Amino acid sequence: MRAEKGLFLMAMWIWLAGPVRAESLEVLLERAMYEEETAGNYAEAIRLYQRVIEESEVERHIHAKALLRIAECKFKLGEYEEAVDTYHQLKEMFPQQTKLLDLAQARLDGLAPVVVRTVPEILDEDVSPDLDRLTVTYDMDMTKSWAWVRRFEDRYPVTTGKPSYDEDMRTCTLPVALEPGKVYWIELNSGRFVGFLSKLGIPARRHLFVFATRSADGPTPIPEEEREMVRKVNAGEASKPLVVRTSPPNYSQDVDPRLGVVSVTFDQEMKDKHWSWVSEYASMYPKSEHDPTYDRQLRTCSLHVHLEPGKVYWIQFNSPKYKNFQSRYGTPARPHVLLFATHGEDGSRTVIPAHILKKVKEINGP
Repeated sequence: MRAEKGLFLMAMWIWLAGPVRAESLEVLLERAMYEEETAGNYAEAIRLYQRVIEESEVERHIHAKALLRIAECKFKLGEYEEAVDTYHQLKEMFPQQTKLLDLAQARLDGLAPVVVRTVPEILDEDVSPDLDRLTVTYDMDMTKSWAWVRRFEDRYPVTTGKPSYDEDMRTCTLPVALEPGKVYWIELNSGRFVGFLSKLGIPARRHLFVFATRSADGPTPIPEEEREMVRKVNAGEASKPLVVRTSPPNYSQDVDPRLGVVSVTFDQEMKDKHWSWVSEYASMYPKSEHDPTYDRQLRTCSLHVHLEPGKVYWIQFNSPKYKNFQSRYGTPARPHVLLFATHGEDGSRTVIPAHILKKVKEINGP
């Protein structure tokens, strides 16, 4: 009887310990947030957030939230380099915590260098073809690196030398040879190339440097559609491509394994021959022998696959690291996961585990 009673008490202790520990983490997190947001005691808040991290080995979402709050506290203390390092640590450790990553990215964007002047002016349609230097000036000191990005092969100027910075490390110059009567399209940083960096190591916001040289007949017009896109991108208003349809439909649990093609459709025209079909989990990614292809409208991208019966598949379109699904003008699509399962050999439905379903829905959002 004693042994049975001892086992019973031990079982009761284990049953009670789980909820108490989870609750104590939440209470500890609340205490830390009080110190940060109400008391303004950032050092104490950081100490408490560190305790949350030490005790949240399993609760990754709590760990990630505490790491984000530490970065915020360091930012409020003026410890910008440490804050930036912590934001980057969050992005590397928790790539699936998209909501927290969006908050971190918003803070980094707020610290990002901004273009304050270009020569020639952006969208100028009457630039002299004799101009032999293009310049861009930022609002803060930069590192000795750059990314003058070629978006369209036939609209990038011929260069006659390497870029260089002035003594203040704010203005970067590119020597060029221009032609008359031509529209030029240059990008200063892009989703993939982020060489324009502040001294804190934060990439400058993507900026479109578009202008036209005059011909013998006068100014060269820039199409209104392009002018509008330039204005939107440079103002930070360019819409990210969104997934509007997938085949098979997302979250399906009885897909025919004989289906030979998987596809994703976006809400706008995409850049041809650019994609990121990401195998986040190799064991759940389908076998394929060919490159993806776009349809004529450049909205639907398809991949020939070999599926197996009774299996769950996870295919990701773009991710925090891979961003090659881009609009025609280079705006990366928001990460999206296609999650589905094939039916068994006997035709029975394959259930997608609840924790995987929850994880994907957090990434995809509403």
